[in-house]
Amino acid sequence: METYQGKTRLFFREMAQIVESNGLSVVVLTDADSQRALTIICDEPMTQQLLIRINHLPGETTMLPEVLTKLLFNDGCTSPRDYELLVYGIDNGQYKAVLTSLTTDSSVSIRISDAILLSTFSDIPLYIDNHLLLLQSSCYTPHTSGLVIPINTISLEHLEKELQKAVAEENYRLASSIYDEIKKRKQ
Repeated sequence: METYQGKTRLFFREMAQIVESNGLSVVVLTDADSQRALTIICDEPMTQQLLIRINHLPGETTMLPEVLTKLLFNDGCTSPRDYELLVYGIDNGQYKAVLTSLTTDSSVSIRISDAILLSTFSDIPLYIDNHLLLLQSSCYTPHTSGLVIPINTISLEHLEKELQKAVAEENYRLASSIYDEIKKRKQ
């Protein structure tokens, strides 16, 4: 695992659509050695944006994110090496991430899905806090049919739907885990 001062660099590996989810997908990020996998749930609009970049669809280079980063990096004053993206925590089912200018040491919060998108096309490195990686990741198996998604990264709305489903299927162990997570978030 390639680590830097308490953080590990992440790389986009694959994306899979969640069946019966109204356009949600799971993005799989791994460390450089593809030993550990972190799964991130993306909504339909972000799924579409990522697919445009992954598949290099026409018009990709003239979209707003690419145009702004091209302008930023073509002025000669900055490059992708002058920035970093860092996933550092979880709050209310959402990963917390920041984009930092390494030259000015200023940071701005960014949604994890936007951080993945930005890193994918701009080569700005995406890191995760090592402790968080160990808590949230699983062993990586490429192109597996089942993915591990930590319960603490699922939205409250989806947790409530999954609770109903688990109870209906009489999967009380899962229902209990989901109920505990919902209760913890509502406190």
